[in-house]
Amino acid sequence: MKQSSKLFSAFLLGAATGALMSPEKGSVLRKKVAKNTAKLIDQLQDTIENPKGKLNDLKAQLIEKANELKEEFSEEREKSKSRRKEPKVRKEKS
Repeated sequence: MKQSSKLFSAFLLGAATGALMSPEKGSVLRKKVAKNTAKLIDQLQDTIENPKGKLNDLKAQLIEKANELKEEFSEEREKSKSRRKEPKVRKEKS
């Protein structure tokens, strides 16, 4: 079974389980399912049609996050160095 078939089967099983256990009225539930299904289909079509663009977007996000973490690490390292350079004051025993 292909990966996409497994994903679709899992989605249907989850939707059916959610529908059976839902405390909402059927009309409200049908509207929610239709709305969410439309969103999912749009996302899948976008991913299928433009996988390289999605990967480039993800790559850019990862690089941005890595740079943020690198900057935070550098700031913390500098704080740590400055703390070590400060003379320690010893308390005299009474």
